[in-house]
Amino acid sequence: MKNIIIGLSTLLVASSSCEKQNCPQQACTEEFKSIIVDLEFNTSNPMIDSTKTFRKNDNKLMQTHTNFDNNHFVVLDDADKDDLSLEASTFISKGYFSGQEIFSEEYEIKHDCCHIIKVSGKDTINL
Repeated sequence: MKNIIIGLSTLLVASSSCEKQNCPQQACTEEFKSIIVDLEFNTSNPMIDSTKTFRKNDNKLMQTHTNFDNNHFVVLDDADKDDLSLEASTFISKGYFSGQEIFSEEYEIKHDCCHIIKVSGKDTINL
């Protein structure tokens, strides 16, 4: 009985957040998706100390990172899904070193009511 109550509670929460965007009722996986970009450096010393991702149409800051484990960063992840639409929107990821912009890349990203989806954009940035 306890499992049924937990399952129904999860379904209600999932369906209520999807109603805002005209999503059909569906069971989503518990997988947490991220759009990750690899950074390849031409030198042995990484020249990036932070990245930021902005939504292009209103310049809303979506993600900020200062830790580059294994030379990659997250552009957006499922935590940002409520700020996305079913139609692709443009996001700009920028990399900085000591406050100076080092790169700027555009990504088209949407969601499918369960997870975010990258429509276009680089998988690797060479610096």
